[in-house]
Amino acid sequence: MTNPAKWLRVVMIVEGLLMALAIVPAVMPLSWIEATHRFLGMGRFPNGFLPEYLARMTSAMYAMMGAILLFLAWDVRRFAPVIKFAYFIQIPVAIAVMAVLASRHVNIIYYWLAVIDAVFAVAFAVFALILLAKITRLRAEGLPADSSQSSLASEE
Repeated sequence: MTNPAKWLRVVMIVEGLLMALAIVPAVMPLSWIEATHRFLGMGRFPNGFLPEYLARMTSAMYAMMGAILLFLAWDVRRFAPVIKFAYFIQIPVAIAVMAVLASRHVNIIYYWLAVIDAVFAVAFAVFALILLAKITRLRAEGLPADSSQSSLASEE
C-alpha cells in the first residue's frame, strides 16, 4: 500500500466507519442518552424536544457524512473534486466549532471532547488533502495514482 489512492481510501474508510457509528445514539432510547450524559459528568440531560432533537440530529448527520465518505472512497479518482471540497470545509468547521465550545469552559469533559474531535477531524482532512495532491501530481505526470487500478468503477 505505497500508492496515494489506496492510502486515501484507507483514510476515508476509517473516518467513514467511525462517523457511521454515530447512528447508534441517533436511534438509541432516550434513557441511554440520559445515562451517557450523566456518565460523562455532564449532569442531568435537559428535558424537552429541542435537546433530544439536537442530540439525535447531530448524530444522524455524522452517520450520514460517514456513509457519504464510505461511498466516495470506492473511486477516489472519479470523486476527487467532491472529496477535496469535503475535506477543505472540514478543517475550518472543526476549528470553529472547537473554538466556540472550548471557550465556554463549562466542563473539562466538554473542552477535551471539542479539542479531540477537532484534532482528529483536521488530521484526517490534512492527510486526505496531501494524498489528493499526490494523486493529482501523479495524474499530471501521466503516472497511475493507483497501480492496482482496483476500484468498483474500473470493474464495470
